[in-house]
Amino acid sequence: MADKDEAAASVAGDKMVDEVVERLLDKADASGAALLGEGGLLTEITKAVLERALEAEMSEHLGFLPDRAVERTAQLTHLARRDAVVLFDYRRYEEDKAAIAQMTREAGGKVIVFTDAWLSPATSQADVVLPSQVGTVSPYDSLVPTLAVVETVIAGVMRALGEDAHRHMQQSEDTARRAGLV
Repeated sequence: MADKDEAAASVAGDKMVDEVVERLLDKADASGAALLGEGGLLTEITKAVLERALEAEMSEHLGFLPDRAVERTAQLTHLARRDAVVLFDYRRYEEDKAAIAQMTREAGGKVIVFTDAWLSPATSQADVVLPSQVGTVSPYDSLVPTLAVVETVIAGVMRALGEDAHRHMQQSEDTARRAGLV
């Protein structure tokens, strides 16, 4: 397992991944809500992977930005120092991402941005920026490099949480299997 973690960490760089893991774990320790933004297909899929993986282990400490504007506004109104906001923003950048990043910084929270090599405008407010190459020969951006970075962060969180997290994950999988959900 260590070989996989090491190989995955080399994708984004050990220091950057460690920083994101630290921010997410600081968030959990403070019992605040990590907020994940919304966006296009690339953003939604990568966001969903991170949300679901972390939610299984840190559900008491995570919150997600709702899609509905009224609910989203209410949650953004309550940003605080304990919050770590994770944003996914790729070409054809969404204006709300930069605004959310700025509001988070103004509230004293931490901002983590997953983006492409051209860098989202939200990176100007970020504590940690995790860029990935998304270009490909097709007219669509590739999810593969971004998912590798997301999976590296998930692996780092699981490694930092230790054996209890692995046992909990196994229990969750067993429960889902017994309930016929997988």
